Amino acid sequence: MSNPVPVYPQPCMAADEDNNALYLLGVSTTGVGTIEASYISLANINSPSIKPLGSQTDINSWAAYAPKACFIYPADVHPNSPVMLVQYGEYKSFMSMMTANGEFTQASVFLGTAFLSPRQFSMVGESGDYAWFVAQTNDTNSVTNSKWLGVRLNFTAGIGSYIE
Repeated sequence: MSNPVPVYPQPCMAADEDNNALYLLGVSTTGVGTIEASYISLANINSPSIKPLGSQTDINSWAAYAPKACFIYPADVHPNSPVMLVQYGEYKSFMSMMTANGEFTQASVFLGTAFLSPRQFSMVGESGDYAWFVAQTNDTNSVTNSKWLGVRLNFTAGIGSYIE
């Protein structure tokens, strides 16, 4: 018997590195504070198979109705590249990495700055262990007088920093 496809109010998906499957991540409305991950194989497009991978409970971080985005590191330097999960919010944003076997790192928060939406958060490049993003924030930068920041995320250590 195959598993049903989980349904979440604000999920995110990322292709695996072979581009024949998807990672589906989300928080169900009944699992307060629990991020869940599934692997959906599209090897047989007429009969996709779904495998639950793992979950992490952190009621201070994960919210069912907060928008999320998932990113796979865009280079072949890391076999079984982790999935970077970013959850957006009006006052704070969280991130975590998930390994290919469904293990999550502890969620970390971007202090003092929130990324507003996955629609204003775009990967623009990569170098070494880092991926570079441009993002709109909830705060106007005093130096640039802009709500847009450069963001650098480390896909091996799961940490992020801002570039003004």
